[in-house]
Amino acid sequence: MQVLAQGIKHVDALLFTHHHADHIMGLADIRPFNFKQNAPVNTFASPRTADYIRKVFPFIFDAPDELKQFYPRVDLISINGSFDVCGLTIHPFTVYHGIMPVTAFRFENTAYITDVNNIPEENFQKLTNLDLLILEAFRFEKHISHYSLDEAVSVAGRIKARQTLFTHISHAFDHNTINSQLPPGISLAYDGLTVIPAEIR
Repeated sequence: MQVLAQGIKHVDALLFTHHHADHIMGLADIRPFNFKQNAPVNTFASPRTADYIRKVFPFIFDAPDELKQFYPRVDLISINGSFDVCGLTIHPFTVYHGIMPVTAFRFENTAYITDVNNIPEENFQKLTNLDLLILEAFRFEKHISHYSLDEAVSVAGRIKARQTLFTHISHAFDHNTINSQLPPGISLAYDGLTVIPAEIR
């Protein structure tokens, strides 16, 4: 629905953070882009997440050759270090969603981190000198596997990106109220927000 609402006509690549249902179940909807682009879509995931995606979507990966044109087409690529997408070098690193490893991504001076309540100490060094940090802030209350709003503010304050957007946010947040209470340079993301990093403007 968001793709339709925003008029997205082309998908260059998909990056998966982890294999929870709310992060993978839209994969079958890639099919119209296959028809339009007449090509599979490069899709990147950790080996663990890639294995899970293959199990959840056997009709994509095990279809007979004569039927593959009728199914979503993706080239599922297991992440093994940094990789390039559309001229950008993507640097993956691991954070934790409870005890579950989740892949976060940095490209140029932008980082994307969702479904997280623990960034390993050694990975904070990968988050210096950011123009933009996209970070989850799940709800007001502390959670076993997500950053609360206060925790996300604390982490954002430590990272000190020039701009921070909170995503994966609670329906209990009143957008204007929360935005008015957040520190300078930090705000809530919203449906339809377009982010164009400085290095690709």
